[in-house]
Amino acid sequence: MEKKAFGQSLKKLRRKAGLNRAQLAGIVGVTASAVMHWENGKSWPRADYAKTMADCFGMQVDELLRGESHEADFTAAEHLLDVLSPAVRGLRAALSGTASKTKEPRS
Repeated sequence: MEKKAFGQSLKKLRRKAGLNRAQLAGIVGVTASAVMHWENGKSWPRADYAKTMADCFGMQVDELLRGESHEADFTAAEHLLDVLSPAVRGLRAALSGTASKTKEPRS
């Protein structure tokens, strides 16, 4: 696949997920400018970035790089929430446990 075709496919996936460039960049760990370069066909993402994006969009890396349409029962954003939810619940539980310990009345 050409870089330009990959970029167009990436832009479609990002928009379908309801993400802007800065949000996708934050998930991947790059700048919004890097995402813009990928979408404009100026460069390819590194393998680790491609893996992170594929995971975000609920697809395999080869599907992402080939620009294959990936039909799923959930959007990429919902998939990301599914992946992150257990960690968020654990963090909330840990924080609420800490908060309840610090709010005990003094004798």
